[in-house]
Amino acid sequence: MVSKKVQISQEAFDAVVKENEEDFGMELEEALADAIHTFQLQGADLAGIITDGRGAANLNEHPVVQAIKLLEAAVTHTEVVNDDSPDGHAIVEALNTLKQRCVDGPPQSIAIAGRNGAVEAIINSSNLIKRKYPAVLGLALEAFISLLEDYSNRLKFSAGGPELVVDALLLNPGSVHVAGSASAIIAIATTGNESLKQSFMDLKADEALVRLLQKPPKDLASLQKICDAVRSLVVADDESAVTSKAYSNARKFCRAGAAEAILKAISEALLDPSSSSSVLATLCVTLKALAVNDEICKTVGESGGLEFILQLTNECQQQRSKTLAKSACALLGQLAGRDANKDAIVTSGGLDRIIRLSYQYPEDPLVLQEIMTTIAIVSLRSPVNARKAVEAGAVDMAAEVMMKHSTAAILQRQSCQMLRNLAARNPENRVVILEKGLPALIRNAKTNHDICKDAASAALRDLGFDDYNQ
Repeated sequence: MVSKKVQISQEAFDAVVKENEEDFGMELEEALADAIHTFQLQGADLAGIITDGRGAANLNEHPVVQAIKLLEAAVTHTEVVNDDSPDGHAIVEALNTLKQRCVDGPPQSIAIAGRNGAVEAIINSSNLIKRKYPAVLGLALEAFISLLEDYSNRLKFSAGGPELVVDALLLNPGSVHVAGSASAIIAIATTGNESLKQSFMDLKADEALVRLLQKPPKDLASLQKICDAVRSLVVADDESAVTSKAYSNARKFCRAGAAEAILKAISEALLDPSSSSSVLATLCVTLKALAVNDEICKTVGESGGLEFILQLTNECQQQRSKTLAKSACALLGQLAGRDANKDAIVTSGGLDRIIRLSYQYPEDPLVLQEIMTTIAIVSLRSPVNARKAVEAGAVDMAAEVMMKHSTAAILQRQSCQMLRNLAARNPENRVVILEKGLPALIRNAKTNHDICKDAASAALRDLGFDDYNQ
């Protein structure tokens, strides 16, 4: 959650400095230090405040403020704008100057720009000429990417900014640059901000982003930004919001065809020797974020998605990508929440493929915990799948992993959960687990990690131990 500090003006800061000098006889350096300390104690946001003694009197001389004034003047004097209008060109030149001074200037430039009307000036100027000069939106987006690093600028951006971003996508179809910039802004602006998520969804940003996914750019950076934007709209991460519409947002994305678009992108990437594991991992993480209910998991399963994802486990071994291995297993686990998908994974040899991955990445607890989680989900309430998991070597794998990674708390917990599901409805599996000495490892996990207590106790109970809760 982003901390929202008290906003103060340059004039308020300068007034305290002046009071320190005139009423308390402080030298300038001491007066500044005292003012800074006082405002910090009050929780004030000093970003964008000139604290070196120059104050508001010299604020107009700051390069960023001068660029803002130049842009505002260009807007004021623009009446009827055509493609070749000098006034239109003046706006473009002023906007480019402001963008450069925000991007290339010192860190304080962004906060100073926001405090002095940069966000509003960019929105006003772009709206004025965007229909006749759509390319200007590319400059506006570049400026916003820098400005939105400052949280207070996101608040100003909410008034007209989302409309401008969506318009940029609509008015510049086929522009990889605009697609990447607009997507980056959506991701930055909506992360941790439920209100902005809904502003973009109300403007049908989901449909615009799905169109981009249906014809994904070859450029990895742009595809990454598009996927980041999708995830930012379907994840509930605003701790200040009482409720979130992230779940319904994910459903809207899938109704617009997002799941099918991502599966198509995965299938095409698997056929393209030049595709990197990073592309595939990004697509997996995004599809996992979208697969929020049984209906969507069904769509993925019936569209052949499970086979594509299982193929990724082979790709993990060929490309030696831990990131892809983790992402692919996490996605399989999410999709396995649907019973029909569990059975399809097992029928397709998925358990063997997943367990082979554990021997490919024996030193990586993050990959291993996703493998344990996936097998646990596949085996849940399914005696047939639990039996096949043991036949595929799940118990031997668990023994090796739990001994080797005894300090990895989450991995230990997921291992206990998997063993519980293997034993719960399969007496024959309990015999195998006992013979392999797993109860001692389960007890060690329970003793050493608080987060393992519930899962370990449940595993010991389902293995037949009366003292499971001790």
